[in-house]
Amino acid sequence: MHLATLPDTHPLYLPIHKAARRYVSSHRSSLHCLTQRFDILPESMETLRPARRPPSSKNPWTTHIAINKDLAIEEHEQLTDLIQVYSDGSGYKGRIRAAAILFQAGKRPRTLRYHLGTEEEHTVFEAEEVGLTLAAHLIATEPDPTFPISISVDNQASIQSSKSFHTRPGSYLADHFRKIMKGIARDNGDFKVTICWVPGHAEVHGNEEADKQAKLAAEDRRNDSPNPHLPKYLHHHSLPLSMSALKEAHDKDSNERWKHIWRNSPRYHRFNQLNPNVLKRSFVKLTANFPK
Repeated sequence: MHLATLPDTHPLYLPIHKAARRYVSSHRSSLHCLTQRFDILPESMETLRPARRPPSSKNPWTTHIAINKDLAIEEHEQLTDLIQVYSDGSGYKGRIRAAAILFQAGKRPRTLRYHLGTEEEHTVFEAEEVGLTLAAHLIATEPDPTFPISISVDNQASIQSSKSFHTRPGSYLADHFRKIMKGIARDNGDFKVTICWVPGHAEVHGNEEADKQAKLAAEDRRNDSPNPHLPKYLHHHSLPLSMSALKEAHDKDSNERWKHIWRNSPRYHRFNQLNPNVLKRSFVKLTANFPK
């Protein structure tokens, strides 16, 4: 999977893509065997680029994470920004979804929804990052926005990822968010946006509304916002598959196959009488207190 996510500047990029496209009948390489055995399609997976942005670059927005839940709620109640945006992304019924909602005094709320796919293809972290890009797009399409503006998110990892220079699965989504925000800052001289952490399921009205919109997106892809309303990179209604989600799905499948083989083993019933919890604990934990 790591080989399949290499950028086109890597020497193994072309060999891995050629091996995945065609399983030759003779003179097969290790790459042919690996891609065939694990059913890997590099074209459908995300690309992890080692250099995302120059180390001297700075984000035009600020971030704020309160030290605890109660303080975060108290600070949120004291917000006086005329425009407040909430984004949310999570898993629901085996599906990954994201949504954002913009509130402005005297106007109806504006919402955006997007259905990423199943939990075997994408992660909750990706959904949070997509939610942030939806929030940024709502601000970018707002006629004559009034600053300062706050974006409230219930996931601290997605807030911190916007400041990171390191590449990890889903980082390309943070780069899309940065690109949209830099465009807004370039077009508005009084730009001032703060990304704040707000606890989830704490009866914060905006966060609860964003969660409702995200659940609506999870029910059916047809509930997505129309293409013209979404950021350009979401117009194809399909994102590259997440390496993290694929690895987790593979591990889960391997574990289930191992359980099936073990239960059909002639030694299973005897061993189960000695230790019925063998499937619930790892071998390392079972033997941690044994002497040499």
